[in-house]
Amino acid sequence: MNVRRVAVHRTIIVVDVESFGDPGRTNRHQLAIREAVYCALQAAFAAAEVSWPTCHREDRGDGVFILAPAEAPKARLVEIVPRALAQALAQHNADRLDEARVRLRMVLHAGEVTFDDYGVTSASVNLAFRLLDASALKEALRRSPGVLALITSGWFFDEVVRHSSVLDPATFRLVRISVKETDALGWICLPDQSGPPVVEAAEPPPRPKAAIPRQMPAEPRSFVGRTRDIEVLNADLTPEKRSRSGVTIAVVRGAGGAGKTWLALHWAYRELRRFPDGQLFVDLGGFGPEHEPRSPQTVLRRFLEALGVESTRIPADPDARAALYRSRLADRQMLIFLDNARDTAQVLPLLPGSPSCTVLVTSRDHMSGLITAYGARLVPINVLSHDEAHALLVARLGESRLAAESAAVDELIGCCDGIPLALSIIAGRAQAYPDFPLAALATELRDTQTRLSVLDDDETASLPAVLSWSIAALEHDHVRGFAFLGMGPGFTLSQPAFASLTGLSARDAKLHLRALERVSLIEQPAPGRWRTHDLVRLYAVDQARRTIDEKERAAALRRLVDFYTHTALACDKMIPPLRVQPTLDQPGEGCHIERPANLTEALAWFDREHDSLMAIIGLAAERQWDVTVIGLGRILGGYHYPRGKFHDELVVSTAILEAAQRLDVPAEQSHAHRRLGFALGLTGQHHDAIRHGEKALEIAKDCGDYFNEAQVYRIFGYLYEQAGDEDRAYGNMLISARLFQSLNAGIYEAESLNMMAWYLARRGRYDEAYAKRAKAFTLSREHRHPAGQASSLDILGYLAHHTGRLTEALDCYLRALELFRESGHTRCQPDTLDRLGHAYMALRQTDQAVEAWRQALMLCQTQGRTSEADRIQGQLDSV
Repeated sequence: MNVRRVAVHRTIIVVDVESFGDPGRTNRHQLAIREAVYCALQAAFAAAEVSWPTCHREDRGDGVFILAPAEAPKARLVEIVPRALAQALAQHNADRLDEARVRLRMVLHAGEVTFDDYGVTSASVNLAFRLLDASALKEALRRSPGVLALITSGWFFDEVVRHSSVLDPATFRLVRISVKETDALGWICLPDQSGPPVVEAAEPPPRPKAAIPRQMPAEPRSFVGRTRDIEVLNADLTPEKRSRSGVTIAVVRGAGGAGKTWLALHWAYRELRRFPDGQLFVDLGGFGPEHEPRSPQTVLRRFLEALGVESTRIPADPDARAALYRSRLADRQMLIFLDNARDTAQVLPLLPGSPSCTVLVTSRDHMSGLITAYGARLVPINVLSHDEAHALLVARLGESRLAAESAAVDELIGCCDGIPLALSIIAGRAQAYPDFPLAALATELRDTQTRLSVLDDDETASLPAVLSWSIAALEHDHVRGFAFLGMGPGFTLSQPAFASLTGLSARDAKLHLRALERVSLIEQPAPGRWRTHDLVRLYAVDQARRTIDEKERAAALRRLVDFYTHTALACDKMIPPLRVQPTLDQPGEGCHIERPANLTEALAWFDREHDSLMAIIGLAAERQWDVTVIGLGRILGGYHYPRGKFHDELVVSTAILEAAQRLDVPAEQSHAHRRLGFALGLTGQHHDAIRHGEKALEIAKDCGDYFNEAQVYRIFGYLYEQAGDEDRAYGNMLISARLFQSLNAGIYEAESLNMMAWYLARRGRYDEAYAKRAKAFTLSREHRHPAGQASSLDILGYLAHHTGRLTEALDCYLRALELFRESGHTRCQPDTLDRLGHAYMALRQTDQAVEAWRQALMLCQTQGRTSEADRIQGQLDSV
């Protein structure tokens, strides 16, 4: 035989029959007793759901030596096995003569054991047999009316019995064992009796004087801000939050360089009085220049040495080492500071068992295991606010130096993205060159191509190095996923958008995003939305440049643009009235288009993704993907006008015009000039608006584009109305209405008729206005255009108001608002709300009027309609 001599940790069980060799027992009796013992043991192990066949067993004639499998829970071996064993023996004894009855002594211990060619041996095995031979155990069984006396080692009692929710530790008695060379303590109980055994109890050994470690690093010198985070830590780690069932744990989570350790140290130094028994600190190296994080077993050895345990007395077995660590921390008021943890698995062995201790963990990982299983409090931290960043620079550089260059300081703060490490590096550079202007540093940081290199001072102060440690914790595929993030325009991404960018399946995209979020390279500001901080994104840009070739990058951007364009088209189809849809190229393979189920979902998608859509159209324009620019631009027009986003429409219509000119398509150029003219007019740039309108009309007439010609005349109507020339406004609207009628474009004819009715109503020509409005309402209803119906009802409310029918006016305005809101049309709501307020005032319903004007004011401010907002604010001030 050649059995490998490797020490393993096992639970040790030994049983021995009382008076097995009594002269009154014959061989037949002894065989029956052995049979009964084995049957009872098997039944007891089955009751505890511990596999008997997988146990290592050695027969000792009058007893059995057992090693439970490593996976067997120790708690079951003490909570279930002894009682089940006693029950089985009692049943056996019930109908047996005295010579065949069985009473047992039983030992439970755990420790390292070593197998060799002859069996198993170790100090732990030796201790178990010495406990079995203890006179106190024999005396306890002799005095008991039951069938079983159990003794556990001191270690087993401390680590298993004392924490049991089933056993009462008070039923155990501490005894001193002196057998041969062994001098130890054990705990005796009678599993089949209600009270403790009758034995001479031993006094617990005096507790050694505990060492008081003070291991925390120096307190941060320039700590500023984080007021809310400190309040959260104070609330979560207050002594009143401690429970008898578990230790209090807080996890400070954030990206690399976010200042997690500084925050935790700052809090710990403020609260030192709460930890009179000391503080243990370790940098676990979860994210750092070393390739592997620190082993928990190595940390445990360091902690035990700090707690006064001699190196030679620290167990080699991981479970025994952790148990000794917990024992040393029992009932001590200590702070365990676990800095830079990689994940939950690294932290678990380092948790104390005593609720008197507090554990403070910092990590880039979410530590969901600690939160779920141990009720840890999560304290997520983000970048510093502008004021906090300014305060940090003041603390490092002084108020006077910053005040002298306020513009450069603001630029420095913006370029550092509020990341404390970046700000500290810049402050260090400024301190190293006190005579250099801060504007010089701002100039270095201004270029996004070189910004990261400016923040790469050395290994101990390098933002790129800190970010690389997060990358090192990722799998290779997830690193590529992060690199892809550097290729987009830098906005918040949804999961389908990320899947389209990377070409991954929806499932794999979700896994990638979770992996990146887990190490705090990205964050989730809203459910299903992910983003990176600007400096982290610059690092992703560099990763993309290094690891993804140009062809693959172009394909990824094409998929991303296709995702937004085609999803926007699917949403646009839900917004009434149905318009002529632009012609788009087919989406690329791997593009995950979203399709809304209704108008509400479509508008919500546009609202949520609008900033992204603006960035995408800019990206498409930069790459001169002109068909996409025109197509997406047309789609956005159907969202911008109803939502009152006129300044955004200026950007889009300018991009459309440039794309149409590059393509040299006259119809598209006419459309673009007309769109741009309308946007200019709505933003108060009347002269340029008319110029673009005239150009649109000229091109439309030259190419026989009657529909666009009619649209231009309608735009002229709006523009001249804004200029106060209602005669010219009415004349242009009349031409547009006739052209739309000839083209059978009922939706657009209705819009022109509504405007004509409005001009007539303003002039007091109420009968004519009624007629135009009625025709417009009918056309809008026929073509399922709720916003057009709402405009007709708004005009009807105005007519009713000015002909003395105030109650009817209120009803019309309210119905109009309902239709505007149902169709997601916010642009016209402020005007209707304003008129509704006047109707309420006429009825002396002041509170309702004020509420209507407040809503109108809020919408005007949101839409950038400054002069109208000022007018409505004046109305509110006068109430």
